[in-house]
Amino acid sequence: MNPLLLIEKYYPADSTGYRILVNHSRSVADKALAIARMHPEMQLDLTFVEEAALLHDIGVFKCNAPTIGCYGDAPYICHGYLGAELMRAEGFPRHALVCERHTGTGLSLQMIFDTGASDVTISSVEANFMFKNGYLAEKDIKGKRYYQVANGQINEGTVITLREVKIGDAV
Repeated sequence: MNPLLLIEKYYPADSTGYRILVNHSRSVADKALAIARMHPEMQLDLTFVEEAALLHDIGVFKCNAPTIGCYGDAPYICHGYLGAELMRAEGFPRHALVCERHTGTGLSLQMIFDTGASDVTISSVEANFMFKNGYLAEKDIKGKRYYQVANGQINEGTVITLREVKIGDAV
């Protein structure tokens, strides 16, 4: 698979959207590879890491984000699941998982809370990462639950206890 050829299938190579996407995605890929190489004990598939990093934002062209050269109809927040749909249609389901699961910056997760929701569920991949890296304790993990993402797909998630929620300067 050649990620750049796949990007060119959806973005004209001379467009602002293409230039911004490729520059950003190359930076993400370089960072992801650097981190992966620091952990040889994990025996990560570096080719997949690079490909997935290069493609993680491919769905943004379907969003209304004119400041980055994207003139679609969907809100920007939808670009992850839109990219995942595209990757599945192209025959790359593993890459789709990265598209639909990347969020925020670092681990300061930028989340949208539905104040009418009865609970908040995160993906099992996110919960496992947070647990392994000390962001969650065993007592914070309350179980599994299925949830529906914006495109209607049903996923398994992990129910956790949020020990702290910070909104602006308020905790």
